[in-house]
Amino acid sequence: MSDSANWRSKGTTNSANPKAAHGNRKRNQSGQVRNDNIGPCTASEARKAREQRFNSSENNTDTLANKFEHLSFVSRSVGDSGLRDRNTQRALFEHLNERIRRLRNADSSDSSSQSTEFDPILSSFRKLREGIVSRAVYDAFTIQVYEQSVDLCLEAGNYAELLKSLTHLVTIVYPQAVASASVCELFAALSNPLSLVNDIYPSINQTPRRGEYSSLLLLYILCYIPANKKPQGDNKLNFDTREFMTLLLSMPAETRESSAVKTAIQLQRALLDNLDFVSFRKGLNQLSNAGKKMAHHIAAYVRRRTFQIITKAYHTYPVALLQQYLVCDLGCDSEDEMEKVLVEVLGAGYASRVSNGVVQLRVAKKRA
Repeated sequence: MSDSANWRSKGTTNSANPKAAHGNRKRNQSGQVRNDNIGPCTASEARKAREQRFNSSENNTDTLANKFEHLSFVSRSVGDSGLRDRNTQRALFEHLNERIRRLRNADSSDSSSQSTEFDPILSSFRKLREGIVSRAVYDAFTIQVYEQSVDLCLEAGNYAELLKSLTHLVTIVYPQAVASASVCELFAALSNPLSLVNDIYPSINQTPRRGEYSSLLLLYILCYIPANKKPQGDNKLNFDTREFMTLLLSMPAETRESSAVKTAIQLQRALLDNLDFVSFRKGLNQLSNAGKKMAHHIAAYVRRRTFQIITKAYHTYPVALLQQYLVCDLGCDSEDEMEKVLVEVLGAGYASRVSNGVVQLRVAKKRA
């Protein structure tokens, strides 16, 4: 019998025979509640006893999991789903972080099965984000939830949910949080309770990871959002330049000056120049692991176009340098995987054309 079925059966029994479930509850002249099963106690003591039973370590995880699992999406609930309450939001966030820690610590050799284990957690994060948006409170907790959601989407490889979280974080949460902090600081300056502001908005104007997540959204536009559905051929990457620049210009100056955003701009310029593979490689070296994971989506284009340019300009080329410009390390965790990339680009028999670390790309034409 399922947990919900057990709950229903217990509820039926209790309503049918309340004395069997609660004992003979009576209130004496001093206002105490007497239960023949547990003895006399005050109403507050009885309430504390119920809370202790609920929060007991026995089956506490299962109780929380069932409790949060039955919370509905705010957008799909007729009344109050419970997720508009800030304390519930914080409790759910802590519960999800605990589930993530257990999942990461689990010994799972099958990465695909581990990725699917993230799906219910991502769904719960979506519920949590909806509850936060419905309150329209943009503070340090809101930033923390959205940043954690982006990190988890990247880890799980769920790019549909990633775009939702990342777009709202960069275009709504960060600007609104800074604006809210500015208003609070203004009132704090008038009354001087600065400690209260710092409790709610700890260094929110600085938002140290804003540049990092803003650059991820720029990279998402470069790697995943085409300018149009028509194919542009092998020699051109079809990304939306206007969308990229619109987002960039909407950022505050300090965000645009961050190293992460500058790296995204460098990659965009390298791609605009019909692929400046040297500049692209330099920018790639400066990307975070999350940024490299996004850039892997355009690795095939970069390798194909780089090989076309190098082959047209050189008869021979150093293998080590060729590996760098073909971004063979992008998405590869071992030397064998990098070797497979070289075989795909240069052909199965390329090793026979290597001499002293230099590969022959094409045969020079003999002059008449």
